[in-house]
Amino acid sequence: MVYALVDSKRVTGAYRFAITPGSDTVVRVRATVYLREPVATLGLAPFSSMFWHGENSGTTNGDYRPEVHDSDGLLVAHSTGEWLWRPLANPKQLRTSLLSSENVRGFGLLQRDRDFDHYQDLEAHYHQRPSVWVEPVGNWGRGSIELVEIPTPDETSDNIVAFWTPEKLPAVGEPYEFEYDLHWLTDLGRRPPGGHVVATRQSTVMSRPDLRRMVVDFGGGLVANAPDGVEGIVTVGTGATLEGVVAQRNPNNSTWRLAFEVKPDGSGRPVEMRAFLRKGDTVLTETWSYLWQP
Repeated sequence: MVYALVDSKRVTGAYRFAITPGSDTVVRVRATVYLREPVATLGLAPFSSMFWHGENSGTTNGDYRPEVHDSDGLLVAHSTGEWLWRPLANPKQLRTSLLSSENVRGFGLLQRDRDFDHYQDLEAHYHQRPSVWVEPVGNWGRGSIELVEIPTPDETSDNIVAFWTPEKLPAVGEPYEFEYDLHWLTDLGRRPPGGHVVATRQSTVMSRPDLRRMVVDFGGGLVANAPDGVEGIVTVGTGATLEGVVAQRNPNNSTWRLAFEVKPDGSGRPVEMRAFLRKGDTVLTETWSYLWQP
């Protein structure tokens, strides 16, 4: 059991950490905080990670290792039953994403890829880095998971930050109580319970250099044994238009590959994309969510 005080210019409060070690090390966090002054953002359950480059980067930054990261994506479990996966990036400019949710059931920065061949690092052992999962105790109401991605020239700095921000901030001097479990683990269990994103890749289209091809592989859950008739559902936000969408089984590893092209409108605006697989009325996978900068 560990106790801690928060004492800063704008916030004060007390924390209690009940730590249970194991293959899934769980820290039960209980806290009460008070604002001393108004704040623009109140970040709860914050933690950081590192992402230098990965399979979706399009570059290895001149490094011999194919991938270098502590986490490869942000997973969110919404109270509606939807699971959302957002691959991480090392952007050219600082960027912040807000993923709205009401009574979020969980969120975390995960290291899904456990294949040593994808990292080739005998010192850092990135394929063994733990994932971190936040599981609220009780209902947290309306708010957002805020994801901050900071440009980094190397692997020495944590450049990824995630935390929860409540929609309604407490008044100055008013106690704000919250509680959550913080899981440190390598086996994600049934998170999510259905199919999940295995890999995200992108490339230019040689015959159409004005297009960008996105390739998303899904595996696990009902997808592993899904027969023909699987449909890819893709939506693209402002800044680009969607072209051909193809979903096909990969007979080599029991996954399904969803490929599509997007055409930027020339504005240079970042483009939000979402995709998942379904068969008939049955959703087979989590939702892939991606922010692409043309």
